[in-house]
Amino acid sequence: MGDIQSELHQTYRTSLGVVVPSVTGVIGSNLGWGQDALMGWGVKMARQNMDPNAIKERAGQVGTLAHALIQKFVVELHGAEGTVPQIDLDQWAPAVVRSANVAFGAFQDWLAFTGFTPAWSELQLASDALQYGGTLDMGARTPNGRNIFVDFKTSNSIKVGHIVQVAAYHELYCERFGAVPGEVKILWLGKDARVYQSVDVHPEQLAAGMRTFRALLAVETERRTFEQGTSDAWWLQLG
Repeated sequence: MGDIQSELHQTYRTSLGVVVPSVTGVIGSNLGWGQDALMGWGVKMARQNMDPNAIKERAGQVGTLAHALIQKFVVELHGAEGTVPQIDLDQWAPAVVRSANVAFGAFQDWLAFTGFTPAWSELQLASDALQYGGTLDMGARTPNGRNIFVDFKTSNSIKVGHIVQVAAYHELYCERFGAVPGEVKILWLGKDARVYQSVDVHPEQLAAGMRTFRALLAVETERRTFEQGTSDAWWLQLG
C-alpha cells in the first residue's frame, strides 16, 4: 500500500481483469441491519449540534490510519509479507492521530500477549468464482504453527454485520490458499483507551454469514441492473 488515502477507493479485479464490487460496498449498499439505530443516533447527534457525518468520517479516518500503522509495524519489524505504507502524520488531524495510536498500541499489546507471528498484511484479493473482492487485514501463525486470519475493528463495538463481512473475507482466504484457516478472529481495538477484545468466529457463524453475503451479492447485481436501466429507452423496452 502506497498512499493510504488511495486505499479508500480500492478497485478489485478478477484474474481476467473484470472489475468487481468490494465486500464493504456490497454490505454497505444492501444490508440494512442496524439502520434504525444508526438513524436514531444521527438524530441525537444533530440535536446536540454535532454533525453525524463528520463524526463517521473521523471514525473512518481513525480506522484507516490504525490499519496503516499496524501494517507498517508487522511488515517492517516482523517480516510479514506486504508493502510498507508511506505515512505522513501531518496529513491527519491531531485527534485522529491520537485515537489511531491508541488502537495501534492495543494491537501491540494483543500481539505480545498471544505470541502470534504475523505472516502477511493487507492482502487484496478478488474471487473469480463469486465476482467480488476485499482486503484481508492480517494472517498469522500461532506458537503451535496454526494459520489464522484476523480482521481488525476500531468501531464502537463488534456488530452482527461484521460477521457477514468476515465470512466474505474467509471465502476469499479459502479460494486464495486452498485451505481453511485454523482460526478466524475479529480483533476489536479501542480508540479511546488502550484495550482490545479478541472474538473467535466459529464455522457455524461463517456459514451463516456467507449465506447472507451471497444473498447480498444477488441483490447487488439486481440493484446495478436497475441503476443502469433508468433511462427512458430502458423503460420503453419493457412495454
